[in-house]
Amino acid sequence: RAVAFLTTDCYKILSMASTSRHLCRVAYGADLGRNRLVLVRVERGNIPTTLWQDTTDANNERLQTIIAEITAAVTSGRALLSAAMPATDAFARWLETPLSARDKALKVLPALLDVQLPFPLETCLYDCANLQPDAAGHYRVLAYAARRTEIEARLAQHHALGLDPMILQHEGFALWQQALTEIPLATNVQRVVAYIGDARTALAVGHGQHGGELISLHGIRVGADELAAPDAPALRQWAGRVTQIIRALPETGVVTVRTDTHNWKRRWLPANACGSKCWLNPAPIWRARWPKPPC
Repeated sequence: RAVAFLTTDCYKILSMASTSRHLCRVAYGADLGRNRLVLVRVERGNIPTTLWQDTTDANNERLQTIIAEITAAVTSGRALLSAAMPATDAFARWLETPLSARDKALKVLPALLDVQLPFPLETCLYDCANLQPDAAGHYRVLAYAARRTEIEARLAQHHALGLDPMILQHEGFALWQQALTEIPLATNVQRVVAYIGDARTALAVGHGQHGGELISLHGIRVGADELAAPDAPALRQWAGRVTQIIRALPETGVVTVRTDTHNWKRRWLPANACGSKCWLNPAPIWRARWPKPPC
């Protein structure tokens, strides 16, 4: 079956990648946390419906019924299941090339990415998005990567519940895309979107230029469970990291910060798989089963 590597939200598949864009009328999204699972369903052009937002106990009869419904729809080819790849387990970085020829720029991307990665390139899966020339005509691209072991572990977590995602999506890019869809940015405004899960936080940072351009993505291994305790060291750690990210923004324009726990994920997880209007800009897709990386 067709599967996709590195992209987000059920994320828009990269126009330059050798992957086919998933278009289906019905899509399901899964966001699996430490002790919490969110499952949503959406038909193209409609508002997503939350099917489950509770425990990860696979013995729950209602949850089993919902998972059986999803499995039947996906197996029959009528729907697509997409799941979130935590920002804490993924890497995203803009790569700058000195080349003004698109094909030549694509060829050097793996070497540029290898230098940036905190782990060997051969141990990961990667993809690229938003290939575009800068003001000088030199191509730049947003690269995504994750260790194969992290991807396999993430899939195994879903398989343990009876879910078999076709797409693993970098949650940070999806959050950014959905934020732009719901609240477009003025050119001189910067934005930080924060998603706080039960065990992790995802941050997407960008500005309003070029229709809303992403600057960076960040993951913090602190979530709502740790932040709920007053005066906890985790709270100071979280606040310190967020402050550091905001202070690193260019000192231009107005900064807006929006936080969310699960509402945006409920909408963005299945949206792009349906080929809906949520597909704004090319984004990267992580394949649940992998051909060789397209870059």
